[in-house]
Amino acid sequence: MGLEHSFLQSFSSAIKLPILFLFTAVICIPSLYTFNVLLGQKFKFLQTVALMMTTIVTTTILLASLAPVSFFFGLTTHNYFFLLLMHVAIFGLCGLYGVQYLYRGCSYIAFRMGQPLNHLLLRIWIVMYSLVGMQLGWRLRPFIATPGTDFALFREQQDGNFYTAVLNSIFQLFQN
Repeated sequence: MGLEHSFLQSFSSAIKLPILFLFTAVICIPSLYTFNVLLGQKFKFLQTVALMMTTIVTTTILLASLAPVSFFFGLTTHNYFFLLLMHVAIFGLCGLYGVQYLYRGCSYIAFRMGQPLNHLLLRIWIVMYSLVGMQLGWRLRPFIATPGTDFALFREQQDGNFYTAVLNSIFQLFQN
C-alpha cells in the first residue's frame, strides 16, 4: 500500500499496519474478556488474548497473500479512489475471514469447557471490533496517499470518519 505514491509512503504504511492491528486488539480485548466473564463464559484472559492473536495473524497472512494483487493494481491503475476502495475491500475480506477463526476458537473453547457459547455476544463484539478497527485506521491514515500531495506520516485530523470517506470514494469513483 502506498507504493503508487512513494516508497516512503509504502514504508510508513508497512509500519502503521501492525500498529493498527495491535492497538485495535488492545482496545477491544478487555471488553471481550469482561463480557465473557459477566455472561458466564469461563474463558481465561490468556485464552482471549490467544484468540485475538490468531485472528490478527490469520488476517495478516491473508493480507500478505494479496500483496501482489495490490502491487499489480498500484502499478497499472492510477485512479486513487479505485485503489482506496480496492484496499478497503481486501481488508474487509481478510478481516471477515480472520474473525471466523476467533468465532471458531471461541466455539471450540466453550465446547471443551462443556458450556454453550453466547453467539449473540460474540457477534456484537465482532461488529464492535470491526468498527474500532475501521475508525482507528481512519485516524492512522494515510496508508494510500492522495496523488499530488507530499508525504505525510499522518493526516491532519479533519472532521469525518471512515464510513463517510468510503461513501465519498464510491461517489468519486463513479463520477470519473
